[in-house]
Amino acid sequence: MRQSSGENLKRVMGNIKDGLKQLGTTLVVVFSLCQIAPTLRAQAATVDSASSIVDQLQSNPEMKVTQELLAKVQHLIEAKPTDSTAHLALGTCYDRLSMPDQAAEQFREAIRLAPNDPRCVMQLVRAQLHSGQWQPAMTLLEEGYKRFPKDKDVMYAYGAYLAHMNRKDEAFALFQKGLKENPHTLGLASAIGQLELDHGQYVRAVAWADQDLSIDQSYWPANTIEGQGLYLGGHFDRALRPLSIAYAHNPLQPNICLYYANCCSWAGDYDQALAPCLYYLSATQSFSSKNRSAKEVLEKILRKLPPAYVSERMAVLLPAINRRNPNAAFLFGLGDVLDTVGMHTIACRQYQAGLAMQKSYSMDNDDYRHAFARALLRLGMDLEVDQRNYEEALNCYHSAYKLFPKDRQIAMHWKRLSSRYAAKSNGLAWNLKDWIAEMTQASTKGE
Repeated sequence: MRQSSGENLKRVMGNIKDGLKQLGTTLVVVFSLCQIAPTLRAQAATVDSASSIVDQLQSNPEMKVTQELLAKVQHLIEAKPTDSTAHLALGTCYDRLSMPDQAAEQFREAIRLAPNDPRCVMQLVRAQLHSGQWQPAMTLLEEGYKRFPKDKDVMYAYGAYLAHMNRKDEAFALFQKGLKENPHTLGLASAIGQLELDHGQYVRAVAWADQDLSIDQSYWPANTIEGQGLYLGGHFDRALRPLSIAYAHNPLQPNICLYYANCCSWAGDYDQALAPCLYYLSATQSFSSKNRSAKEVLEKILRKLPPAYVSERMAVLLPAINRRNPNAAFLFGLGDVLDTVGMHTIACRQYQAGLAMQKSYSMDNDDYRHAFARALLRLGMDLEVDQRNYEEALNCYHSAYKLFPKDRQIAMHWKRLSSRYAAKSNGLAWNLKDWIAEMTQASTKGE
């Protein structure tokens, strides 16, 4: 009985932890929405360089922090240690460099020097989220809203927090109050639109997004809301443009990738559909899921494109995808789809690229070990059947068997080819087998 209670407590604590992590992930996205129109802080009618650096980093998520920029910000602090904006700039640089602890230290110093600047509070919340400190971040956000209830960024993030905690009526009232006080504040109408979208009110969501788009047609959060509302309402033709803007800004958001790919496919633009299909598979593929829906979407697109074009486009797209989200499971899943449509040579490259990542995964994990063994099996099958490279195929089967000997299919392929390869001295039989395979492939290509 005691053991059962302990297991229940462990499960409950795990659910709480997962909920906080999901909330943290939601708010990390929200921060990107908060910062698309950063406020330029002026001093004596001019913007100092520290403020300019902060605004540039916040308005451009792709901006890289160079050694030169880092040295410049550090020099600003050395010249004026009490400049809160310089500490804010250095913290923002550290945050961009994925150094959340160092970023948090600078943001705390900025808060100490400028306790009435809400930017400092919001940036510290961001750093705590990035380092996994979900509960302290939520506490700080609540305190921040009490101190700065009229600040747009604080209001936006706090409203998203309320919505995530299923206090959506409070979030709705909060955003409407802010919009009433300042009807030209970009972003609040889109925030209400997101709440309507969550409730399945697609027409209302589009109407709220339109309010922001009337101010700025390129505003990507509003285009994200509008594109999803139109797509889910069945208006694929009208959804295409806003989804293209939303996808260009955030190609790792699974729903946007899927909706945009489907709209492109609906319009017959299979070339354009390929990239979001790949990003969608990358964002959703894992070792523990077969992910049939994502694979079916990609398979449909690949069947409409010639192999030479697919090979050329993937040579450009895949390095960028792997930089953003390195994931061996994605490459194995992609190889699986390519094999399904008969693009075996391109599939081999994906298996090989994924297998090269093996050192990044613990082979003590059964799921990982089995996935890498299956990738070796699929690579071996392509090498044996498509390329007739029997020696390399045998090496793949053997490596797969050593990695996961319990898989019967792997064991069967290794033992079968081992036996036949040992009898390769009968050159006539092997040459006849290759000739038949070659004639079959030529006949298939001719069809």
